Amino acid sequence: MRKNSKSAWTQDDEKYLIDNYKQTPYAELAEKLGRSKQAVTARISLLGLDTKRNLIGMYHDRIIKLARDSDSYADIARALDVDISPLSQYMRKHNIGLQQKPVSVGKLAILNGIEDPIKLNGKNVTFKNYFIYWYQTYRREHVSQVTKNKYRLVFGRVCSQPIADELIGTIDRGTAQEHMNWFGKDHSKNTVYDHWQFLRSCFADAVSDGYAKMNPFENIRPIFKEQQHTVAQLKEKRDEKKWLEVEEYSKFKYWLTFGLQGAYNEPPIIGTSGKRNEAGSGLVHQVAHTAIFVGLKTGARFGEILGLTREDILDDTNEINIDKTWDYKYKQTFQKTKNIASIRKVPVDRETIDILFRYMRWLDQFELETDQGSLFNLKDLKTYSSSYNTRLAIILKELDIEPITMHKLRHTQASLLIAKDVPLELIAKRLGHTDTLMIRRVYGHLLKETEDKGNRMIVGFL
Repeated sequence: MRKNSKSAWTQDDEKYLIDNYKQTPYAELAEKLGRSKQAVTARISLLGLDTKRNLIGMYHDRIIKLARDSDSYADIARALDVDISPLSQYMRKHNIGLQQKPVSVGKLAILNGIEDPIKLNGKNVTFKNYFIYWYQTYRREHVSQVTKNKYRLVFGRVCSQPIADELIGTIDRGTAQEHMNWFGKDHSKNTVYDHWQFLRSCFADAVSDGYAKMNPFENIRPIFKEQQHTVAQLKEKRDEKKWLEVEEYSKFKYWLTFGLQGAYNEPPIIGTSGKRNEAGSGLVHQVAHTAIFVGLKTGARFGEILGLTREDILDDTNEINIDKTWDYKYKQTFQKTKNIASIRKVPVDRETIDILFRYMRWLDQFELETDQGSLFNLKDLKTYSSSYNTRLAIILKELDIEPITMHKLRHTQASLLIAKDVPLELIAKRLGHTDTLMIRRVYGHLLKETEDKGNRMIVGFL
């Protein structure tokens, strides 16, 4: 091939270009023809070959990237708007293969029989088989779908590890520690402690059932990812927004209170961005803002808020009754609360009760039908937590407040009550916790501040 990039194009040059431009990157064509990449590009354009459907080579880098994340040639072809046939030829010629996505942990649990019927024979039972038996016998029928998925996640992580195939009666503390060391390297503290709790509970029942003599996960020292962080990383984690501060809470509360009073005079405003009647959006501002208001004032879980009905707003006692939740992820219907402690009556101020009654009158005025009598699930519109989080973020940004999620409104309630020296037992009861352990674990540093303040008060009395 000619090496002088300024020489005239010959018929042989153009024939080579026509025969190879579909499968060969421009840089490679330029090298073969002894020309610059710009010259090759210009000649392809001049010959009328530069249509999206045919120029596969120009997408070389994108094809490599798409091959990592796509399930088929058709997916890549659609992304590039090209024909599948020349695309597949090009990929084979350049050894670009589709990379198999790793199987999800939940899928791995299913493949390993978490839901398959099982019977344990004799005492020589592997940890994997006992976990399946334990989950199906003692847990599955008594938990929500969300919690079932958590069992699947734990089992999916365990079943691919050596500990899964060991006889449950032979697993000792050293083996348990090794497993937690492996898991803790790549997971956060909360995730590690959740994983640890599932395994401890499983082995506790194995001891009760006679399959193990001791619980090897009872007395170990879990490690977690944060222990390997640098000082800068720890500082960044510490400074991460976890809840609204007192001033932010007050600012947001007043914005919602006064905003809702005016909004109930308006027809439904649809869309997360604030546009009226935005096509395809199922988020109505008055509905979402009222639900957010309830979350801010009560600290209730998102599913608990969605599970409220008119009968749960107790006018006589200024309370909100919580005895059910709404399964917004799967079945779009009422379901049981997370635990018995979650069944409770939450005291609120009169302002909250009045706003909720105004909201119900607004629903009636504009003839908005809710699903199964719930307060915040409009008929034929599916509720997404992501839509609520987006709307919440938009509002907080407008107020010059760093955004938080719906779940962190719950953290906000707890942090405010701790700051006001409300007893931990009362905070736990209000939030629907079975005890104060979660409060102490999540808000330990706030409790330390309260303790220090109390100690100063005591010293002052002496």
